Amino acid sequence: MSFLNPLLLFGALGIALPILAHLLNRQQVKRTDWAAMQFLNRSVRIRSRQLRLKDFILLCIRCLAILLLVAALAKPFMKDAGEVPTGIGENRTGVIIALDASYSMAHSDGTATRFERAIEKIEVITEN
Repeated sequence: MSFLNPLLLFGALGIALPILAHLLNRQQVKRTDWAAMQFLNRSVRIRSRQLRLKDFILLCIRCLAILLLVAALAKPFMKDAGEVPTGIGENRTGVIIALDASYSMAHSDGTATRFERAIEKIEVITEN
């Protein structure tokens, strides 16, 4: 696999942006000791673990989004069709043909309808 714009891969350094934002936006907690705090310490620890996991997953998703965007902008391509694993060892080409089946295709010029002429052209294309 190669890229048409490999210099754009330097944009992957943009992953540092969400990481820096994550580290800079961490809230510094001011500690205040009071009597009832001993009862809340356990629930605070459990909740903080959950929040840390959630924040870490969100950070990973943001970094992955930046990587995918950079990879898409770099325009990846396969050098030859032999690089694509088909499982059989043959080079195959997939073709999708869309055929208009609306009322306008029923119009005839005297010999055949537009729909019939389109079917004939599709048969010619698929035979080659």
